[in-house]
Amino acid sequence: MNRKKELIDFDDVAERALRNPEVMAGYVRARAMRLAADAVRKVRQTKKLSQAEVAHAMGKPQSLVARIEGARTNATVETLYEIAEATGTELVISFKKSKTSDKRKD
Repeated sequence: MNRKKELIDFDDVAERALRNPEVMAGYVRARAMRLAADAVRKVRQTKKLSQAEVAHAMGKPQSLVARIEGARTNATVETLYEIAEATGTELVISFKKSKTSDKRKD
């Protein structure tokens, strides 16, 4: 038997999966963690600090900074504030209109 395997288009699979509200919610949360992780890494590297130096200034273990930068833990606002203090920066949080959320007026 000589069957051709049909290739699956990843973009089609992703688009279909993201139509599921639970999948979309998980994606949005994971994306927020990744954005925070990237921001922490960028500020740390810009200030030429190691993870250990930032953690020491916070009084926390280096592994916490590593987990945040790896998006393996959800950093609290308090922890992000501590990172800002440890790096001599200001924590700024903002919201913008979502392209995917329900339009609520309550």
